[in-house]
Amino acid sequence: MIYYFFLFIVIASGAAKGFCGKKTSGYANTVRNAAYINCVRFILCAVIGLITAVMTDKCFPTLSLAGVLISAAAGLMQTVFVITWVTSVRTNAYTLTDVFLTLGVLIPSVLSSIFYDESIRPLQLAGFVVLFIAVYIMCSYNNDIKTRLNIKTFLILFSCGAASGLCDYTQKVFRYEMVGESISAYCFYSYVFASIFLALAMIFIKPKGGEKLCDIKSFFGYVLILALAMFLNTFFKTQAGVGLSAMQIYPVVQGSALIIAALMAAIFFGERITKKSVIGMSLAFVALLTINLDTAIVEWLGKLFA
Repeated sequence: MIYYFFLFIVIASGAAKGFCGKKTSGYANTVRNAAYINCVRFILCAVIGLITAVMTDKCFPTLSLAGVLISAAAGLMQTVFVITWVTSVRTNAYTLTDVFLTLGVLIPSVLSSIFYDESIRPLQLAGFVVLFIAVYIMCSYNNDIKTRLNIKTFLILFSCGAASGLCDYTQKVFRYEMVGESISAYCFYSYVFASIFLALAMIFIKPKGGEKLCDIKSFFGYVLILALAMFLNTFFKTQAGVGLSAMQIYPVVQGSALIIAALMAAIFFGERITKKSVIGMSLAFVALLTINLDTAIVEWLGKLFA
């Protein structure tokens, strides 16, 4: 039961992260500014991770070489994710980006079933199919309220979802391969690497004529909340990986995020709710119930015939 409580924290922090991320995207009028804002965010996340690690581990966070490499991979994927995410939410419906993040959950689920024997059962697979139908409907919803997708937009959205899924998978790899090593240390180093990668990206992103970096005071409050929400999201998602399979964690988290994002988009960002969005969100909810109902049935049958 405690692991589902962790999932609740992940979903709540993810909603806060999405809201603040959307608000800060207004300051990121260029890719370079987006990199700058998120670099500040990752530095704040690293500071929070350092404080947490020192408080829980009673020492400066340390990892084995393998743990550091996994953290570096997580940092790289986070860097790709934030740049593509900010680019996407500036030009597309807020819910559309979350639609492609929902598709990204396929990556950790499939890879965990291959490498860590976390089998995907038939009813869970059916739930995943329903989730894909919900995604299709939400794409159609975006076409109704925004412009139709082109190849460039699709590639950005696909890269965003893939980077998110691979970042989630690094958390699962860390829990399996680095048994006994500190989750707080993993979070700290992943954000340190993300900060470094984004700072390097800023070097290669040429400023446009007369472009200046936005004033940090204008967005610092949102970024501070965003950093805290992001750290909680990563920390508790990794903790949940101890007792729950990838198929239980990622579809539930992202499917819930899809529903919450649609509601937030309507309430805070003026994106109207249509019949298609209601159907899409309802199907996503049914898919989540199906995925977790399957687990509950298997556990009940196991107890019945034990």
